Amino acid sequence: MYSITKYVLAAIHDGAINPQTVIDRYEDTHRAKTIELGIDVKQIYEGAKKAKSRNTITSLLMMFPAGYIIYAGMNFFTNSWYFGFEYLLEMVFPALMAITVCLFVKQMIVNSCLKNITIDETAGQGITSEDQNAIISGGYSPFTGYGFDLDSWSFTVNSKRPGQSADSNPQEIDIKELLEVISKKVKSNISGTELSDRIFVNGKDVRKNKLFLETITSKPNVIVPQEVVDSYIGKSNEDVRHYRVLTIPMWNGQVCLSVFLRFTIIGEQLFAESRFFMISPIKENLMILDNVFSRSGFAYYYRLLFVSAIKSLYSWVSGPGVLLRWFGKIQEAIIGDPENKLKKKNDTYNYGHPTSLRESWSILEYQRYFQMLDKDQSYKIVQHIIINSIVDYLESKGISTEDIKERQTTILNSGVMVTGGTVKADQMTVGTGAVLKNKFTNAMPKKK
Repeated sequence: MYSITKYVLAAIHDGAINPQTVIDRYEDTHRAKTIELGIDVKQIYEGAKKAKSRNTITSLLMMFPAGYIIYAGMNFFTNSWYFGFEYLLEMVFPALMAITVCLFVKQMIVNSCLKNITIDETAGQGITSEDQNAIISGGYSPFTGYGFDLDSWSFTVNSKRPGQSADSNPQEIDIKELLEVISKKVKSNISGTELSDRIFVNGKDVRKNKLFLETITSKPNVIVPQEVVDSYIGKSNEDVRHYRVLTIPMWNGQVCLSVFLRFTIIGEQLFAESRFFMISPIKENLMILDNVFSRSGFAYYYRLLFVSAIKSLYSWVSGPGVLLRWFGKIQEAIIGDPENKLKKKNDTYNYGHPTSLRESWSILEYQRYFQMLDKDQSYKIVQHIIINSIVDYLESKGISTEDIKERQTTILNSGVMVTGGTVKADQMTVGTGAVLKNKFTNAMPKKK
């Protein structure tokens, strides 16, 4: 199984992913960059530019035979009495053969490129996009780029209630210290865990915030000073929230489990929140590298030539399409960018993307049973570590943890949200022999 970066690169070159989609996202000057888990974004961008250049050159080369087709068609339909059907075939057939050769040669070049990707040791598998520490989301969930909501729980603890020990004297809670205790234990138990502090904000709430946006037509800033990020730790700002993010990549990045931790003190109450998100494997039609070495032999080349001939009937229109795209860019340079005009008119303009590219390439389906098993394993271990670490830390501060211990079994077994004395559960079973299945395990179909 190759890295996500290699799979995506191959899919771009082979046409399963439109390279323009990647280029538009990377060069977007209007909306914030998104986290692309498991992907080396710069390599993907460079690969998309190469694929686009190859496509453009092929399209321009096909413009010459396309001109013959257009010229022959106009003569035939305007002077059919003079130019018979034989004339049309004599003009069109060679042009279509030339286009067929262009498509055939292009695919041979692509196949060679794909084979080079399989042995390229420089194709990275980075977990995040550069040093981005601000996530500006364009949808309901602030956790754009991390997949879908797997589970969550939260609870409150009275930070002034002394423990059972007679000499217990509740001490002040240092939230940053608590986060470090949890992070250190998770990282020591699960190798490969990535830790980061990030702030999250909705794309509609950055318009008047100079931290993210210099002017209303600027591209949002997603890299802020670390001291600014630290200043939000433990705070309950309405627009901006801090989370400690623990990302656990598995199966060469095909599966990534992310844990979001946030603690804040309100009065005497310590509020603890933990959310679990997961990015699922990419779609099978994008895993072209798995079959790249089967593209050889007489049968393959014969089939490729036949497919190229069929595509030649309509592929010749791509040449004029390139000219139209260039005309559109020239027109935009003259009359101005319509997105900038929209920003000035719309006070609720959203500066964030609702999904990342990695999310759009994913499918809710495991490729291997062990992927599900490894996810469950990491998920359960992390939950135990987080709760036990909170208990140990609070007890070291002389704070009672009886409420947490009473709720621990419920939280670990059912994805329950507990706030004060109120219990909300997506599913719960009670009684001898009761069975509770994880909601994500049920939601994600098993591959047959």
